[in-house]
Amino acid sequence: MSTKLDMPIKPLPQFDNAEAAKLHVPPSAQVLKLMKIEDPLLRSGYARLSLFPAATQKLYPDEFEKGREMGIL
Repeated sequence: MSTKLDMPIKPLPQFDNAEAAKLHVPPSAQVLKLMKIEDPLLRSGYARLSLFPAATQKLYPDEFEKGREMGIL
């Protein structure tokens, strides 16, 4: 499966107007804290851990506590 390069790429109709751009919702405080982590590998790791906090707490207790201290989890 691949993209046909000879076809024009257009936005979906609901995103093809200026009004939709005004409806942008700013990111949450947790996401802003997550984006402050400079190391991309560490940032993506904490992002994945934040998806399943209960499993993270059980399987990765040290990382869970560090994430809570940073305000991500």
